[in-house]
Amino acid sequence: MINQCVSSLYSTGRTTGIVLESGYEVTSIMPIFEGYPIYDCSYKLNLAGKNLTEYFKKLIQYRIPESNIHILEQFDVRKYKEEYCYISKEFSEESKKAKKSNENKQFIKKVELPDHSVIEIDYERIQVPELMFKPTIDSLQFTPIQNCIEKSINNVPIDLKKEMWNNIVLSGGNTMFSQFSDRLRQELLLLASNNSDDLNIEAKPERR
Repeated sequence: MINQCVSSLYSTGRTTGIVLESGYEVTSIMPIFEGYPIYDCSYKLNLAGKNLTEYFKKLIQYRIPESNIHILEQFDVRKYKEEYCYISKEFSEESKKAKKSNENKQFIKKVELPDHSVIEIDYERIQVPELMFKPTIDSLQFTPIQNCIEKSINNVPIDLKKEMWNNIVLSGGNTMFSQFSDRLRQELLLLASNNSDDLNIEAKPERR
């Protein structure tokens, strides 16, 4: 059976490149040369959509009276995560603004709980997916995805590095957050040093 990362790469018309595949359970970073995975330079993280859903649920708990926490057992956290959360390109600055949502109403989203009560969320919308770029905000000891990509490319043979930087492919539902590819590019530019001119990220709209 064909490897999922290879399949994602093929879907873009490429046979060589590096794939970031992030789903609900696992995130994989895999360099591929002419259709063959380079396993020794690949990374697999147990940091993916499930972690984000659990983190969102944890943050929402602070919005609910302690006596009512049990209603979260019937709450579709994943649905609201996918609908309301997005990646910030300027996380620190935007997070400060979101936490002052009384002054910045555009950050506020209303969430209806299973008992029909309504809560408002604001900073959680960018805090949750930030976990992929900065796992330590929830005390998770994982390497951020941008660093995994950079390490993976640095480990491939020298004559493949430029081609890898030029063919970074995103795949999986956990990469579908708005501005994901823009933020990843921003982070990788800080790491790419001499390869910044070669950096290219392919994020097909139908990649889910």
